[in-house]
Amino acid sequence: MAEVRAERVAERVARVREAAGAMFDSLELHILCYDDVVADDPARRARMAADHMASLPPTMVVNADLSVEELMASPHALVGPVDHIADTQRGRRERYGISYVSVFATSLDASAPVVARLAGT
Repeated sequence: MAEVRAERVAERVARVREAAGAMFDSLELHILCYDDVVADDPARRARMAADHMASLPPTMVVNADLSVEELMASPHALVGPVDHIADTQRGRRERYGISYVSVFATSLDASAPVVARLAGT
């Protein structure tokens, strides 16, 4: 959880892309979503998550001062209604090349409709 801001993820992906060269397209990039919540009020849920991160010890998270906008933009968070999460994930797959997303076991049931929307896309 050290750094979840979108620009930092983009920098890490760029380093991998450069190091992999022509092999990059054969790689499967993975990311863990720390906050994966199907919610009708994503801003409220993101605020709760940002507040939670701010309460963590500094040794766990570098950017505990995330704004709601930064958290919503982070590839480590997928928050919103099912269609929004599916569209967001498609966009992130295009931007970052991340095709393998893990969620915590507590999110599996809520994530099932998102997986169904993304299946085959």
